[in-house]
Order: sequence, then C-alpha cells, then structure tokens
Amino acid sequence: MKISIITPTYESLATLKQTCKSIEDQRNADFEHIIIDGNSKDGTTDWLSSNGNVIQTQITKPSSSFLYPSLDESIYETPNNPEAKFQYISEADNGIYDALNKGFKHANGEILAWLNSDEQYLPGTLKIVTEFFNKHPEIDILFGSMLIVDDQGELLAFRKSMPMRLSFLRASYLYNFSCATFFRRELFDRVGGFDSSFKASGDMDFVYKALCSGAKTRNINRFLSTFIYNKNNLSSTDVATNEHNSMNNAIGIKSQPIKIIINIARLLDKLFNDGYRCQTPLNYAIYKDNSNRRKDFSCSKASSKWPGHNKPYLFKHKK
Repeated sequence: MKISIITPTYESLATLKQTCKSIEDQRNADFEHIIIDGNSKDGTTDWLSSNGNVIQTQITKPSSSFLYPSLDESIYETPNNPEAKFQYISEADNGIYDALNKGFKHANGEILAWLNSDEQYLPGTLKIVTEFFNKHPEIDILFGSMLIVDDQGELLAFRKSMPMRLSFLRASYLYNFSCATFFRRELFDRVGGFDSSFKASGDMDFVYKALCSGAKTRNINRFLSTFIYNKNNLSSTDVATNEHNSMNNAIGIKSQPIKIIINIARLLDKLFNDGYRCQTPLNYAIYKDNSNRRKDFSCSKASSKWPGHNKPYLFKHKK
C-alpha cells in the first residue's frame, strides 16, 4: 500500500527542507513525496532541481530529423535521477488547494495526505498509517493527533484527534488537522478533490463533502505530526476568518441555541475521549535548522489549549 504525500509550498525554503527530511526518514512504509511550488523566488526552485525529479506537465519534443526517422524522441525528456528524494512541479498556481489538486493528479498512492512546508511528520508516522489502513479497509479517512510548536521547536500545545461528526463540524470548525489526516484515493476522486476557489477553508469543505457522501472516519490517539504556530499561519489571516464565516452561513447550524447545545456535546465528547490530558513528559523529535538529524525535545507540562485562544468556542471562536 503506497502513501502519496503532497507538499504545497511558496517562499518557505528553510522549513520546506525540514518537512522533506521528516518524510525521507520514514521507515517500513511505501510512500512517494510530491512538492508543488508556486514558482518561489527564494532559492526553492534551485534546491528542488538539485534534489528532486521534475514532473513534466507538458513536454515539447523537437521533430525527428528526416535523416533519422527512427530516432527515439524519448531522449528529449528530462532523465530521472534515481537518487532523487521527491518529485516536484514549480509554476504559478491559484493557491494551496489548486496546488493540492495538481499534486494529487500525479500521485500514485492508494492513500493520500498533504503536509505543508511548516509541518513535519514524527518518526514512525507512515508505518502507523500503513498498518491502520491495512487493518481497516472499511475506513475512508484517518485523523491523528498533532503537536503545536513554536519556531524553535518548543511545544506550545498538543491537539488530540477527536471523532469527526457532521453535526459537530456544522456547529463549530474543522477540529482535526490536515497535517495528521490521511484518506483513500477513492474518496478523493468521489468527492471531486478540493474546491480551488477557497484560499484557506478548502480542507473543511472537503471533509464536509466527504461526510455528506457517507465517508467512514476514525481517529487514533497517536501523535503523528507537528505544526509551527506563528503569525504567518494562513489560518490566522482575515481571509481564513472570512471564509470560515461564509462556510458557517452556508453549511452551519442556524439556530444559536441548538449550536450551543451541540458544542456542549462536542466538548463533553472531547472530555470523555481524554482530549484535554496528555501523559508527560511528552517527548518528540523533529528537524531544526540545517541539521540532518532530528533534535529531541521533552516537555514536562503540556497544554491542550490553542495558542492565543482565550474564549471557548461554545460562543465565539477565532483560531
């Protein structure tokens, strides 16, 4: 069973290198990594060409010479580098979901995922995912848990995955996170991929459509990835807030009292599923700076609270 991981990126070479290393060192799993770069000008394209194989989206071959009509024109294609660690495309796109659709179009895996260039997989993640989907052929989407870290790699919070329920999603937000989400190719094709008109909320739209189509989901209490929290996060922008509000108007539960009741149920569900507690010390290892080895971290006091989030979602929420 092959897993295809897509990384959309733009102007983030330093953290992109760390993301790639966290995928490269995965063991006991069959996977491919495809990077979709939005034509960055920060040195990303040079680094990609030195370390990966370009995906030919359109190959223009010269005509065969009339002197040698049997000439094999395949020699004009860019030769593959057997040592390449990933495949890539570097060209202008229409945002993250357009990039993801482009990447998944070229993916060969039965299981799909995406990992942004400010995120990393923890050791053993793809082995866990492979074993899960092999054991549970009836499951369409797997949600794992994640760690939120700062720019130095220090833990800010943990976020455990919770059962994904359509009513909870309609009353709140996408409370499981893309960096620890894996889904079957068949589901992606059935839903029709991502709506590229979204700039920040296409993942919520995708999960909503998947649930409406009858997708079976499962969550596991295993930390699979890390996410860097800082002022550059797309989810912290006004665009994300406006799109989330628009989605709430379109698919959200209209009655405020009912919404509050459902959110109480969601928070109780999180309590019963031990979503607010974590065994400490919490140890993890990620890539930092330009090191080729993971750096070990240990946190003796871990919080489940989203950084900078002071109001309960029960009434009003902004990531």
